[in-house]
Amino acid sequence: MKSLLVPVVMLALASGADPLSAHHAWEVSYARLVTVKGTVTEVAWGNPHPMITVEVRTDDGKMEKWSVGGPAPSRMEANGWTRTTVKPGDVITGVG
Repeated sequence: MKSLLVPVVMLALASGADPLSAHHAWEVSYARLVTVKGTVTEVAWGNPHPMITVEVRTDDGKMEKWSVGGPAPSRMEANGWTRTTVKPGDVITGVG
């Protein structure tokens, strides 16, 4: 029975690798950062990532809605953030 433990654990880890790679559905570029500054309209504090909706004024004066996400709530809380740190009406800058 003990000899089956390693193959079963390896199979479990391997089967979890594909869903983990698909965790982020959007394209990620570490070569180009985007900065947005705007007014918070909504905060959704939950797993896997807290998401903050921000209204951003574009260069041509139009308004766009952007979603700014953070790491897992436990990581944010370890750095002093809570679900009330950012509230609707706050002006924030998101970089990512």
